Amino acid sequence: MVSLHTEPDVVLAGPIVFPGQTCVLAIGGTHDELALDATGQVVARKFVNLSAVYDHRVVNGREAVAFLQAVKAALEAPDRLTEE
Repeated sequence: MVSLHTEPDVVLAGPIVFPGQTCVLAIGGTHDELALDATGQVVARKFVNLSAVYDHRVVNGREAVAFLQAVKAALEAPDRLTEE
């Protein structure tokens, strides 16, 4: 399940995993930050915080982290999601 908490001031949410569910992906609101680009120049970019709440009887922490890393990679490079 995906739980959207997209109000600008929401940083992190911890939704409840209801019976019959295994994991909930929570997406917070967008935030602006300053970062360095590949040439060392300061650029503004937007980001969101992702969190996962899951049933520890079914999912271990390593799997949850791997899932969040895969979601992050997909969001940062959506062109890689298309079929060749």
